[in-house]
Amino acid sequence: MRALVRYAFRSLGRRPLTAVLLAVSLGIAFGLPGAVRSVVAAFEEELTARADAAPLVFGAAGSRSDLVLHALFFRSDPPGEIRVADRKEFDSHGLAETVPLCVKATVRGVPVVGTDGGYFKLRRLRLDAGDPISRLGDCVLGARAAERLGLKAGEKAATDPENLFGASGGTPVRLRITGVLAAMGSADDDTAFVSLETAWLIAGLGHGHSGGSKTHAHEDRESTSSGYVEVTDENVEGFHFHGRPERFPLTAVIAIPHSRDDRLLLISRYLRTDEGTAVAESDRVLRDLLSVAVRVRRLFDANAVVTTCAMILLCATVVTLSVRLRWPEVQTMHRLGLSRTRIASLFAIEVLIVGLGAFALGLTIVLASHAAAPVIFKWFVV
Repeated sequence: MRALVRYAFRSLGRRPLTAVLLAVSLGIAFGLPGAVRSVVAAFEEELTARADAAPLVFGAAGSRSDLVLHALFFRSDPPGEIRVADRKEFDSHGLAETVPLCVKATVRGVPVVGTDGGYFKLRRLRLDAGDPISRLGDCVLGARAAERLGLKAGEKAATDPENLFGASGGTPVRLRITGVLAAMGSADDDTAFVSLETAWLIAGLGHGHSGGSKTHAHEDRESTSSGYVEVTDENVEGFHFHGRPERFPLTAVIAIPHSRDDRLLLISRYLRTDEGTAVAESDRVLRDLLSVAVRVRRLFDANAVVTTCAMILLCATVVTLSVRLRWPEVQTMHRLGLSRTRIASLFAIEVLIVGLGAFALGLTIVLASHAAAPVIFKWFVV
């Protein structure tokens, strides 16, 4: 048997291109369905996990899918804004714990999420380095965001100047990076977190004075000339906000009902309202998205079955043609005293070697796609 295996390897070595093409073709045919399943499984797992922790999302009336995706992944635009007063009215029912969100800015493309300590508790976020947010202008980065931006605790980064017509005149705010969060394998890794007050400062709802005699116009000119607004330990007391806090904006509010009955009461309360607000059920919205993913997976599975059958038939044809082309070699082996059984075993070993190579390649594709599934999920879904 060892001699047959050794001869099979030598025989394949004389025709390496044919053997490699067969192994690669079969490996892709076997591995691609598993790769698709890994990506879809990551899609389902990520959506389900984040939805379970945030069962309801309160926000502006409009597209519920946009509202849920905005609150869970910070990527899509919300249907509109609500006010702090709307959240207080929602809290007045006493049916759920709430976590406010204000996502209106970016730092070099990384979303800046204004929230409070409740969000860190909800998502079980912990620091890997540095300190938590302690004052206006502080920022904590997710693990991948810190890597992408090349920043660490103690450094600073300015927001992107997108709000050109806001009260801030489009002047970026320079944030102090106080810490970096541990990697969680979720959308939080690609996010910069600030306090709500800092988010409102970025939106242009506040400004600072370094001295009592400084005018608002003087402050605006100074901010513009420096290229950004920066909060420091020396001037933090001089920053203040204009307007009533109840009218400050929020883009969404995550709600965690105390019980199933409380959840149903909240849903019915905001099912039809003329106040411009609505409640979206995260799991229901994401089930609709998952149904699309399941249909895509079934389509790929059906296609994979057809493709695999075609590849097996093609490989059988190639093996048959190979045997016919090698018929003089077969006759020579027969004259040397090899029985038909041993000759058939030789060809079977060659097929087995190619099959094992295809299996190894297919398994590599599946494992690689499983490892890369969260990244693929971020690129193409969120």
